Amino acid sequence: MELFDLKASRCPDAMIYVRRAISAAVSGDFNGDVEIRTIEGSMLRDLPHYLSQVENVTIVESTSLILTNATREDWVANGEAIDDDLININQQLVFRINIKTTVCSLLTSK
Repeated sequence: MELFDLKASRCPDAMIYVRRAISAAVSGDFNGDVEIRTIEGSMLRDLPHYLSQVENVTIVESTSLILTNATREDWVANGEAIDDDLININQQLVFRINIKTTVCSLLTSK
């Protein structure tokens, strides 16, 4: 399974990054599961809506993780977030999606 961690990216950037990544995966014949992690709450609505328009990509599972102080501190220390990005953010949404870009065909001999 591949991990796509958006860390502290918020809308509209978070959805733009997801759309680009899924488009690249589909056009590159990627097959498998991808775990998307985000703090952007609108993804609960936007990701399922977007994926309903993309063939062969489905949400397998969605859940959330507690956003720990250690993770917050790491993001800030590494320049991936500023404290203001994380105000009132207590969780990371986690979506596991499946991408199937190749179709197997059964060849019959005569």
